[in-house]
Amino acid sequence: MEYYAAGTDQVQYTFYFDFTVTIERASGAPVETAFRPLSYQSTVGCTTVEKCIAKADTKINFCQDPSACTNFASTPLDLHLNDQFIIQQKVTTTGLTGYHLTGTEVWYTGNGLNKKANIVNLDNLKPGAVNITLQAEIAWRNVTIKVTSILGNTQNGGKRLLAQTTYDTITGETNIIECIKAERQDTCGMCEEECLANGFARSDCSCEYCCSAQQTAFIFLALFIALFFALKY
Repeated sequence: MEYYAAGTDQVQYTFYFDFTVTIERASGAPVETAFRPLSYQSTVGCTTVEKCIAKADTKINFCQDPSACTNFASTPLDLHLNDQFIIQQKVTTTGLTGYHLTGTEVWYTGNGLNKKANIVNLDNLKPGAVNITLQAEIAWRNVTIKVTSILGNTQNGGKRLLAQTTYDTITGETNIIECIKAERQDTCGMCEEECLANGFARSDCSCEYCCSAQQTAFIFLALFIALFFALKY
């Protein structure tokens, strides 16, 4: 369902419903109903004849004050491999800010990367937001951090509405981070540095940067196995 401002052709809001009814075949009486949340995404500026890109349901912020996470960086942090940092996923959809964010997952993406992050600490005590402590696990260029959570009645989860048959998943992502640098480096890493830090490099790097390291590891493993059997027999 779309809402238009009076006298204009601009879509102000798009409302989303997911409503299902189970009907008894014999009588036609409803047996079970399920209603996913009434939520919307602001689409101010969209028209009926143009493709519309709606705003996300949540916003991802970089916290500047780790203890409270009330001050946020206006631009992505200058991150290095193994740096610890905190991001916050905050609900921006009116009517859904009173629920806890649970089941949180974080992913590093970009330039062929799709790596699930290991969460160091997670604080979802206050409804409407979750503070996530991470440790940079990769040296990479053009990184986007994506966060997915589930709306619940408590910190430990639970469906938002009693009659729901599915959970309410919300997502958000950071702006593109120019790079996560290798340790003790002042500039973004090249292919060779990425390979040394990660064991692999982005998709546009040629094999020469990582294949030699992989070949060395394979040769070492083969020599170790040969030595083991020689000593055993």
